[in-house]
Amino acid sequence: MGEAERIKLLEAALIKYIEMYGFTDEARDYYIRVPQFKSSETHH
Repeated sequence: MGEAERIKLLEAALIKYIEMYGFTDEARDYYIRVPQFKSSETHH
């Protein structure tokens, strides 16, 4: 499994978790600390 594929799965799992349990401080910190998570979406 490639790195991009793995990140997509992790992202999907994280979103599912957040939908179920709410956006925790830990998850928010993780999003802030890992900018490449979002950068793939913003580049057109």
